[in-house]
Amino acid sequence: MAALSGCSHSRADAISSDAPAEVESQDALTNAADSASIESATAPISTGVAPAWPAQWASRTFFDRPTAYIYAASAAGAKEAEQVMRDASRDFLQFTGAESSKGLIIVTDAKDPLPAEEALLAQIITNRLHAYRTATQPAASPDPTHDPAAEWAKQKKKFDEAGLPIGALLRILPCGIVAADLSQKLGLPMHVARQTPWAVLVPTRAACKRSAHELTQAVMKSKDVTLGQRLLIAPWLPMMESIMTNELAAERVVTLFNEDALSRANWDATRKQGYIGDYRARKNKEREKRISVHQKDMKAKGAPTSMPAK
Repeated sequence: MAALSGCSHSRADAISSDAPAEVESQDALTNAADSASIESATAPISTGVAPAWPAQWASRTFFDRPTAYIYAASAAGAKEAEQVMRDASRDFLQFTGAESSKGLIIVTDAKDPLPAEEALLAQIITNRLHAYRTATQPAASPDPTHDPAAEWAKQKKKFDEAGLPIGALLRILPCGIVAADLSQKLGLPMHVARQTPWAVLVPTRAACKRSAHELTQAVMKSKDVTLGQRLLIAPWLPMMESIMTNELAAERVVTLFNEDALSRANWDATRKQGYIGDYRARKNKEREKRISVHQKDMKAKGAPTSMPAK
């Protein structure tokens, strides 16, 4: 799972459901939004098509917004993506002193089809991880064994053996897309890749909620979970899924921040790593604080603090 979950750098923590103590909560869309951002997020969105951008693609409509180019199946999905981008832009300015660049956001909602077949989407994710290492560690030797198809097969086998739905994970992994994959794997025109400095796959909160439910249900059905453990955990599943949904959604702003930083051609690898590392560190501290709050809350409500023996 490391090759897939590493895309958002430690977001694997957000989908762990081994025990209630591991879950956490945050409303990523409204927690830090000021009144102006909220007002903008609820304003009507224009679907006017900029020159050379396909008006429709992969069951999604093109939205040309001030903060980003967006492909979403609905105006609501585009609004949500724009709000997340506003949050990322505010943090980007605070951490780097630079304004955010305007990139491409591809939105996946709960009932939307994936923007590509699972195998292709997994290869897009592993390609981005490979490009990330190259961008932030230029002195490192190139990996001659990099094979996206082989990495996908290995990860899929692990998920299949664990009984986990790989589609549920692919739906909610916010991840950057290398320029070549926009055309070669996603089928967008080549000039689209040239017009946008970065591109990111972003799930809606509803998509996060659906995947959180599917993943926790899959874990509950696992042969590694005993009947006693299921009975112990079952009453807490709604709360666990809600917390997991919030944490999955919280990772979106981190990915947008990272991709914007990585796209800066005039920043060297050390500078990019510094901004990304500092931002990740702050987000980790925020997450740890939330974990502590939820641990105390669930303990006070009588939640189990450990799993019974098998």
